[in-house]
Amino acid sequence: MTRYLDERYDPALVIDPDLIADKIVSEEIDRLQTVCGVVSTTLLLPRRLSEASPAELVLDKKRARRVLHVARKCLASWGGEEREATDEEKIKGAQLDWLLWFEDVLPKLERKVRYLATWGKKTQELKFAKSAVVKLEQEISWLRYAMRE
Repeated sequence: MTRYLDERYDPALVIDPDLIADKIVSEEIDRLQTVCGVVSTTLLLPRRLSEASPAELVLDKKRARRVLHVARKCLASWGGEEREATDEEKIKGAQLDWLLWFEDVLPKLERKVRYLATWGKKTQELKFAKSAVVKLEQEISWLRYAMRE
């Protein structure tokens, strides 16, 4: 089990020793509920405020369906349930640029993988950390696939 975390461990990272598994789960549920709220809004609106070809509009809808599916699956894996989109999430969804969104999300998830692996090793929360890292790496993999053309 530790070898899996060792590959992602970063000894230079400073971790919060007071962080507990329940807080991590709660943060992930909140993050994924927000993703669901933003992305579900994109399905309700005609995409792109600027000129777009029919092919680009079709790709936007495909990505929205794929990413929403990934977010729902990941949310369920953390034990959360989808909720109604907030007004702020609706605004973000109406303005979503898929490539910019993905460029923002991917590095954050990758940093979180390193952080949780390091946190797990330093706090001896190995079982939970491995489970969390696996979930995040699955999300990364699924999102990469969902963002294809």
